[in-house]
Amino acid sequence: MNKIAIIPARGGSKRILNKNIYNLNGVPLIAHTVRQAIEFGDFDGIYVNSDSDEILECAKEYGAIPYKRPSDLAIDTSRVLDVAKSQIKDMNLDKHDELALLLPTCPLRTYEDIRQAYNIFSDHNKKKQVVSMTEYEKPPEQAFVIENGLLVRQFPDGYSSRSQDHLASYRYNTAIIISTMEIFLEQRDIVGDDSIPYIMPFERSIDIDYQYQMDMVECMMKNEKNTH
Repeated sequence: MNKIAIIPARGGSKRILNKNIYNLNGVPLIAHTVRQAIEFGDFDGIYVNSDSDEILECAKEYGAIPYKRPSDLAIDTSRVLDVAKSQIKDMNLDKHDELALLLPTCPLRTYEDIRQAYNIFSDHNKKKQVVSMTEYEKPPEQAFVIENGLLVRQFPDGYSSRSQDHLASYRYNTAIIISTMEIFLEQRDIVGDDSIPYIMPFERSIDIDYQYQMDMVECMMKNEKNTH
């Protein structure tokens, strides 16, 4: 039984040019996730899955194993789920092997987050997938849509202007998924059914998609460094 980490990192990025190798606090964005996987210390293989030779070379430099994804999975609409499944099948990994899926766009996770997620996975006899989540800032029931230029409540039956009237809701923060190959291959979406949550705080759950988020994360990293 092996523990395999897969870090999916597509070369094309529309909002931030070369996002996965963007210099974030002195090292490429993807290097933060590779380092966390190495610091976890219990992976038998740490793979960066990409269509970009530049990203794969960068991954190798920081200690990961490069895996070149097929060209048909290197497009905007390719799902991370399908990218990971393709690699699992191509490598002929055993169904009992364990998978950690770590997206590089959530660089504020720590190796301790990975360890705690794994502990939850083990505590449940490795029978269910563990997914890192963070609480929504505002209840989804307070969402509005715009129809004909007017505000319309998206969930009118559940709407209340008071946040305390709603149950806490959570989102997948892209930091960590722990599973077995067998469980993961049977899933229809990335979170899966009946998964177990590993709750992370908002300040470690920023999923970088825009430049302002990259700048915010860099500021947080520098502040953390200055306080130690």
